[in-house]
Amino acid sequence: MIWLKRGFLILSGSLVIAGAVFAVTRQSNLFSVRQIPILIKNVAGNPDQPFLADTATTTELRKRLKTKLKRFERQKIWDIKINEMKNVLRADEWVQDVRIARAFPNRVDVEIIPRAAVFLVATAKGKLAPVAADGS
Repeated sequence: MIWLKRGFLILSGSLVIAGAVFAVTRQSNLFSVRQIPILIKNVAGNPDQPFLADTATTTELRKRLKTKLKRFERQKIWDIKINEMKNVLRADEWVQDVRIARAFPNRVDVEIIPRAAVFLVATAKGKLAPVAADGS
């Protein structure tokens, strides 16, 4: 009978502690996404491609993608739907592929592989714009 009482006390105490931990982590901002860093890789790992990480076009792409990802910030890391985030990013015409990883407690890492630029065209504003193999 004593073992039964002890077991009941241990079980109920464990449930109270687990509930308190769950409530505190759900309400705190500890697991709210604060950072979504975007890494833009060279096309297919080929450093000879003209679409490199330091070009003005890449800077503009990064700004566009950061704007699209604003809606995912401040969400709990486990509430973010990775496939939805990938679809948002793949909608950009210069994104070929996306890799996303959760980094606990409050960061989501995004790696972008842009479309391969076949050549560059001078725009009316005097900037160079890459043109992909499919003409986009």
